[in-house]
Amino acid sequence: SVVQSISKIVLDWEAAYARDYRIEVLLSMEEEKLNNNNKTTWIPLFDSHVDSEYRTTTESGQSPGVKTKTPLHIVHTIDFNNNNRQQPFQYLRLYIRKSAMGWGVSLWQLDVYGIMMEE
Repeated sequence: SVVQSISKIVLDWEAAYARDYRIEVLLSMEEEKLNNNNKTTWIPLFDSHVDSEYRTTTESGQSPGVKTKTPLHIVHTIDFNNNNRQQPFQYLRLYIRKSAMGWGVSLWQLDVYGIMMEE
């Protein structure tokens, strides 16, 4: 299957989360091999430096065993506000540039909403 367009991406982080990241897509490995002599080119779909208006943050819960008040879940919802990203792709990756806490990241779940089409 190939995703045709994306309307929303939801990242559910643990207390160790990232604010600075990119979400990138790749059509298919076979297509890349034909077009670029085995060179893989990931296409930016979301970049926290330039697309921050699409992202909202909610926090919930309390991390167990932590003395300072730290949320258990930090949820980033990237909503493209009816400006669906029309980039067909088969692979998606999360490229983390920097942790918000300074010591790594932990992602519970990543959900992608959009329209899929069969190849």
